[in-house]
Amino acid sequence: VPPDTPSAAGTPALTADEVFATMRAYYEGLFPKTCPHCRRTFATLSEYVKTTTPLGRYLSFDLDSGDPTPEVGTLAFASCPCGDTLALGTDGLPTATRLRLLDWVQGEASRRQIGAADLMDQFRIELRRRIEAGDTGAAP
Repeated sequence: VPPDTPSAAGTPALTADEVFATMRAYYEGLFPKTCPHCRRTFATLSEYVKTTTPLGRYLSFDLDSGDPTPEVGTLAFASCPCGDTLALGTDGLPTATRLRLLDWVQGEASRRQIGAADLMDQFRIELRRRIEAGDTGAAP
């Protein structure tokens, strides 16, 4: 989907750069975060990404529900160094933002001819890579 193609909501589709920036800013706002098991506090998103290990795939209730106004969101799981499972969720994003992100996922997955879950896996790897590298610039 070209970046200037309107989404289902009639607004211009997001670009990959905008998706990365939106998700990074949102996730950064979830910190500090404390492991409920060992009580380790991750002061920043960067510390969290550098210290935890991703677990499994994103779990997207938004994509799987078919609900046009998702309320649960998507969860990204990671393992704390203590072994406990932690999650970052999108349930706090405004619905309009989440719908635009979902439009991007579906459009980009279609454009690349891959499944939405596979696209989200690629996105997660790239987002973590950028955060670990301290990269705040545009997507390649």
